[in-house]
Amino acid sequence: YGKSNKIFDGTSSQNSSQWRNQETVNGKNSNLPVTESDFSLGSRFTLNLSYALEYGGEFGGKTTFGLFYEALEGQPYSFIYQEGADLLNDDSRDNALIYVPRDASEINLVDITDSGGNVVATAAEQWTALNAFINSSDYLSDRRGQYAERNGARAPWSNVVDLKVLQDIYFKSGDKRHTLQLSLDIFNFTNLINKDWGKRYFVSGSAAAPIRTVVGGDDALDNLPAATTPAFTFDPSLTLDDFEQVDDFGLASSRWQIQLGVRYIFE
Repeated sequence: YGKSNKIFDGTSSQNSSQWRNQETVNGKNSNLPVTESDFSLGSRFTLNLSYALEYGGEFGGKTTFGLFYEALEGQPYSFIYQEGADLLNDDSRDNALIYVPRDASEINLVDITDSGGNVVATAAEQWTALNAFINSSDYLSDRRGQYAERNGARAPWSNVVDLKVLQDIYFKSGDKRHTLQLSLDIFNFTNLINKDWGKRYFVSGSAAAPIRTVVGGDDALDNLPAATTPAFTFDPSLTLDDFEQVDDFGLASSRWQIQLGVRYIFE
């Protein structure tokens, strides 16, 4: 288990971006609290099993089977509003942590209309979908009536099994033993068995933005007067899976991979 806290993670090459990238409730110019880092490990379990079968004498071989299992807690991430009006009044449109409403009376949802003014989704329909979205997240359902915390949520656990097979062929010459070793590694072996297994998850930018901020139908309004009541919309088609995405790229891939190797050993 590993846990790390910080104020700035230092992930950008520009200081202005460091400032803008802070998810907050009270504005980026306030005294920012120490919160969980984007790189906080969380919990991780590993298990390594191997079995070797050796046969022959001075000329013989050995076959080794190995399994490595890793269960890893998903990365931390925040729930923020989609870019819209400057809710925090700090000259930055983004990264305001959402308030998680207890019921429909605690969020000012407005109808979604198309370019022709036709209603695409009513406020009532949006609340039904948003309420289901909140209930689908253990974290959000526990935060009703409160603001979301920075990096308070985590992506789903991943469960990955790697398989290794070693085949040694050896002979003894004088005082030395010579071994030709052939190896087969199948990384994310369970994904080879079933495409729905061995998935790793990530949240782009370590932030999910399910609720869009609008004010009087004008997304471009900045520096809201104190008396202005923000209005919001929620796309009824959104689900948690739209943010907790499967990682299909890189070394931490959700796809199985095979590696073959040859070694010559003398001792």
